[in-house]
Amino acid sequence: GALIYTHNTKERLMAFERLSADPILQKDLGRVTARGRLRQGDVITQNRVTAVPDLRRGARIRVEMVESGVRLSFLATAKSDAMIGEQLEVEDARGRTFRVRLMEKDRARVE
Repeated sequence: GALIYTHNTKERLMAFERLSADPILQKDLGRVTARGRLRQGDVITQNRVTAVPDLRRGARIRVEMVESGVRLSFLATAKSDAMIGEQLEVEDARGRTFRVRLMEKDRARVE
């Protein structure tokens, strides 16, 4: 889905009782994407959006591995979307797969 920003939305007043879920907050605009198709005039609620992942599938990321007191680092490709703190699989240049934990948007550590 498309990212949702303030320039492609407008505020609307309505009773909370009429909503199926909590509406998204203005501070969340630009950090969420629609789960499905949204039509003009739809109220955007929490159940209709999902957070934009910190790391996208196919992105290149620096991976760190510490073994026997030696720190190694190499570039790898993410095999799935992930948020900071989540585990994911990455593939190095030789095609080897590693399970890592995303520490920052561009850095992960082998688990």
